[in-house]
Amino acid sequence: MLFILAYALSDKSIDIQYKLSKIAQTMENFLLNDSQIRDLVVKYINTKHAFYIGRGMDYATSLEAALKQKEISYIHTEGFAAGDLKHGTIALIEDKTPVIAIIFHESFRLNTRSNLEETVYTYHNYIRIT
Repeated sequence: MLFILAYALSDKSIDIQYKLSKIAQTMENFLLNDSQIRDLVVKYINTKHAFYIGRGMDYATSLEAALKQKEISYIHTEGFAAGDLKHGTIALIEDKTPVIAIIFHESFRLNTRSNLEETVYTYHNYIRIT
């Protein structure tokens, strides 16, 4: 619905039916890997805490992802702005605490990965899902 609203308010000419069908197909493909995703969650997210990081709109997505995980699993999760890790947040990350980076926007990719690597160098626990 938000996509349709954004489209209606924009002055861009796009094929909305194509874009929405592409989103639906991507979601379907993602859900087809259900057992693989479940295995990854059991291996990496089976903890007391988890952190999500992102920049720009990815930050908003990280906040929502953390909230959804908290609501579903009752695990303490928080979303943080990736660029603010050095301002105290990184001190909260303990060994085996998963840090999940949301990186959808290409313009933030390198900076967010750099922030994620700061946590990896500290605890060498990460997972990459592409």
